[in-house]
Amino acid sequence: MNISRRQFLQGSFYSGLLYGTGALPRFVNEANAEFVPLQNKILVNLMLDGGPDLRHLIAPAWNATPGTVGNAYWKNRWRAHRLPNDQNSTLAARWNSAYYPIQVGGSGWTTSGADTSALNDDSNANDTVTFGIWKEAGWLIDMFLDGNVAIVANAVVGRNRDHSHSTIIMEQGNLTAGSNAREHSGWGGRLAQQAGGSPIALTDVPRPFCFGAKNGNANQIDNSALVAVQNSRQLGLYGFDETEHRSYHRAQKIAGALESYYAALRMETPATDAYEKFMDHENKVRVFGELIKERLDFAEPLLIRALHSSNLDNGGGPTGLNPDPANGDSRRTLRSSGFGRQIRNLYDVMASNDLLNLRVASMSYGGWDTHENQRRDANSGDLNDPDTNRGIESNFKDIFGGPSNRSGLSSTALHGGFSALWNSLQSSADRDKILINIAGEFGRQIRDNGDRGTDHGKGNYMLLIGNEVHGGLYGELFPESEIDQLNNSNIRTPDIDPLTDFDHVFGAACDWVSPGSGGNVFPGRSTNSNLESGVSPENLFI
Repeated sequence: MNISRRQFLQGSFYSGLLYGTGALPRFVNEANAEFVPLQNKILVNLMLDGGPDLRHLIAPAWNATPGTVGNAYWKNRWRAHRLPNDQNSTLAARWNSAYYPIQVGGSGWTTSGADTSALNDDSNANDTVTFGIWKEAGWLIDMFLDGNVAIVANAVVGRNRDHSHSTIIMEQGNLTAGSNAREHSGWGGRLAQQAGGSPIALTDVPRPFCFGAKNGNANQIDNSALVAVQNSRQLGLYGFDETEHRSYHRAQKIAGALESYYAALRMETPATDAYEKFMDHENKVRVFGELIKERLDFAEPLLIRALHSSNLDNGGGPTGLNPDPANGDSRRTLRSSGFGRQIRNLYDVMASNDLLNLRVASMSYGGWDTHENQRRDANSGDLNDPDTNRGIESNFKDIFGGPSNRSGLSSTALHGGFSALWNSLQSSADRDKILINIAGEFGRQIRDNGDRGTDHGKGNYMLLIGNEVHGGLYGELFPESEIDQLNNSNIRTPDIDPLTDFDHVFGAACDWVSPGSGGNVFPGRSTNSNLESGVSPENLFI
């Protein structure tokens, strides 16, 4: 029972393993080696495992006047910034050197050389506030000032400060999930079902975020639509390369023998045989892998390959990209090569979006549990050395770093993950169909600890990034109520006050991907969850 390429594409080729009902489209043209424009809006969900201290990324301006947020923050955070003391001159120097200042002012926001007319202070809670974004997050700063980043303040996932439990709550999108409630669908899987497409896992192991609901029951899992893409350049069954001489390569010989063996069995196995379904599945997965391979028969964009590979000079790239001072050889640009490979996977599944029916992509970046030495190697002589551990700032640079033409920012900075992706996409129409959702399972405390770190907290920032995001601020960035908490030594665990439950933010993202889906993915968001006064999630998109 052989099957042709066109029969595969037009037939009912579903299985219950990697590719299930609805996971792949029924009608697709031949897989030419080129990036196919995005057919639908997609959500890219980046999970920051460990509870990220986003108050290190987005900080209030230093203020020498006691009783102000800017004074209370820096006087209680200098150790986490790895400063030698809390003298006013030291704190002012850190603010001026490390943060790009932005002053909120309705329609008159001010910053150096930027048109901020597109920016929105949704609740009008931040007028005249000056805040800063860490300068090495150049791509994030550019996207924010262009009106493409929504910063949702005082947002909360887990209030329990327990990593495992809070992660369950977040990935399921279930405010009431118990600490052992593992058998439950994920909100990304439910969104993909609502949108009529597939959740694509780009991580080494698929996250529960991707799990679909069975027959509409969120308490049961259906993974028939889930596609796992650990390595987009090796998706599908292993096959032999006809250009190689099989007799000299053991793996080639085995692959060729298996392919021939199963092809012969398909010819001989009756349709009524118990093994027919297995044979059919093997052929469909093999043909699908060949389609993906043909589609991706082009070189990785150099900026993306540089995120995870040091072999740039041997692959057609220019010599000396991110050069090693010792010998001038090129180096990878990210500390986390694993995150770089996820960006590569993301680019490739976007290029193959018609084959994969892409609607939701799942990513993760760990290393945010910063109880000690939150900022490391602050005085390293080679800040572009990917093996230099700068602590939380290495993470921020990997995700948000990038060159900028704005005054006060580096135009020679290396591309971080999303900057490389954005610059490798050739079409603004493709960028218009991408929404990046970034959050962790909880935040950190607003006062540092004695180990130059921060402990588990509750509230945090959440970020939505995309060309169709109505950028700006949603909620009060630095509530004045935090001043008393910071200055009161009797309060041992001061938190960002958790005011907006995550389902309002994630539900709005769902509605952007597939209008009307948010209420189905998060059925209790309008009645069972909290929302900061004045914040309007329906304003998050243009």
